[in-house]
Amino acid sequence: MRQARILLLSVLAVMVCASCACCEDIVRIAIAKFESATSEATDQDAASITDIFTDTMIHTRSIAVIERTRLEEVFREQRMSMSGVLDPSTAAKAGKLLGCKYVILGSVTQLREDETKIHNKNTTTTKRTAEATLYARVIDTDTGEAVYSDSYTAKVSSRSEEARSREYGINRGLSGMKQQAITNAAKVLSSKIREAIVDESARVIAVDRGIITLNRGASSGVHAGDMYLVYMDGEELRDLDGTVLGREVQNIAVIEVYEVQEKYSRAGVIKRKTLTKQSYTGNPSLIEVGDKTRYLSKEESDAIIRQGVFIGRRPGIGDDFIIDGPRPPRPRPEPAYGMERTSTRPEKVIAGYDISEDDKKSRIAAHKKLIRSNARDRNTYNGYVALANSYSGDYLAAYQAGATALALGMKDEARDWFDRALSINPDYKPAQDGKAKSR
Repeated sequence: MRQARILLLSVLAVMVCASCACCEDIVRIAIAKFESATSEATDQDAASITDIFTDTMIHTRSIAVIERTRLEEVFREQRMSMSGVLDPSTAAKAGKLLGCKYVILGSVTQLREDETKIHNKNTTTTKRTAEATLYARVIDTDTGEAVYSDSYTAKVSSRSEEARSREYGINRGLSGMKQQAITNAAKVLSSKIREAIVDESARVIAVDRGIITLNRGASSGVHAGDMYLVYMDGEELRDLDGTVLGREVQNIAVIEVYEVQEKYSRAGVIKRKTLTKQSYTGNPSLIEVGDKTRYLSKEESDAIIRQGVFIGRRPGIGDDFIIDGPRPPRPRPEPAYGMERTSTRPEKVIAGYDISEDDKKSRIAAHKKLIRSNARDRNTYNGYVALANSYSGDYLAAYQAGATALALGMKDEARDWFDRALSINPDYKPAQDGKAKSR
């Protein structure tokens, strides 16, 4: 009788899978209950973490997630040990019976929350932090082999537990900060998994005057304030035998979500005050419809912004990334129409910027104000940095930031700003000279 039930369950699962495939190319997956690999996470915590991770995997166009209870039922019916669920062959067998292409096995390897007292002169403040590390493997049910594995650690701090509990909905027995850390880690892992097994990245679907619309919304776990990296695929990476190992990632910009609807969200340049001085968030003006995006935790977004490795221009006609054999020398690009070669006068340089006349006037005034200060100090440097970050095409502000950094003895920062100015206007001689002096 038991074998008949399993056979019927398997036949029904395959029939459902086949009928879905006729309509769409949907990949069915099962997610086993996460295991706790740390004494800091109870078995109940692991179950809650599995639910949080599952929430980040559903509501996608190309993936259908079966209920975890159905997977557990197969384990019981087949008398498989639930404690042995992390064995790939066991998981593959159970997933196969349910008509799944993949089974995701996961574990929580770290879950902690700390509280630190910070003593100032007359006050004492409390800094609270939470940290969670999740690990996941994707098992192909046909072969029993892991086709993808990764882990991610997310940290959060100094947010109200009560506020975060309300923001993320039902409190699953975890503190608000732990829940936020787990959700951040789950978002990153699920995003990578979706891209690996179905190439389903969140995409830019519209760009209008700095407003960037993404095809992910509240139903996919997007929240206002979330950071996303906008990127494009670069050159293929090949092994010595020619095997394709993957593609390089070309970072375009880091953006922040400010409006969330059920199926989509809108984002723009980052407004965080901590990013107004010495931060470079990329080139939002280079974002185009179809570009890929992925969720970033605060720590990851801060790291990418600190590194500042973003493309200075999009590849044009003839700039294909995939080239057989040695890459031919690329001719030196001519400056775009209106770009200055030698002058540092704001009126002359900014006249060639691709912005409105009103924006040109206000930008010229801001430059002149900094010039009148006649100082090479940190405040002047921060002023030029803010100008350069507020418009990605302001190569004069980038040059001036480099010149001020050089005067302050910050040679590494100076070279970075001169390089940024030259990425916009390769023939800008002041930046070329400044870079030579910074070596």
